[in-house]
Amino acid sequence: MAAYVLPSHITVLWLKPQKEMLELALMLAQGYDFAASWPYTREQLQAAMTPGHPDLRPNVPDEHILVVAEEVEKRLLVQMAEEGVALRDPTQAGMLVVTMTHKMLFDESSIFGADEHEMYHIARVLVAAHTFHPDWPYRDQVKGALVKVFHLL
Repeated sequence: MAAYVLPSHITVLWLKPQKEMLELALMLAQGYDFAASWPYTREQLQAAMTPGHPDLRPNVPDEHILVVAEEVEKRLLVQMAEEGVALRDPTQAGMLVVTMTHKMLFDESSIFGADEHEMYHIARVLVAAHTFHPDWPYRDQVKGALVKVFHLL
């Protein structure tokens, strides 16, 4: 669970991307009058709260994302076998690849909202063009789970 604590004591919790939370955050970005000392412009807030917004779309070619995701899967399969770890469902299997790919490509961003945009973009690329490893758990269901989690279609 990640949280952004805003100076105006508003906390937006990201348990997982949920339509209602994004709508609330976008409504705040569009209509709330933040203090003059607030470090972001209204336009920056709107971009941060709009999934796939072009101003925050990562500048990484899709091919790089696919190569990193493939390597992530290979390493995770070895690690899970060594540690006896079993994934519980397609959502966990998909989010593990998205999260670890994000960590390898971007680590943590210093730009407000960028981590969510980067993960959204990675999920979109995986759904559109990635072939999951034959041994990856729930490989035939992962894309559908990512579509639901990230509201891709």
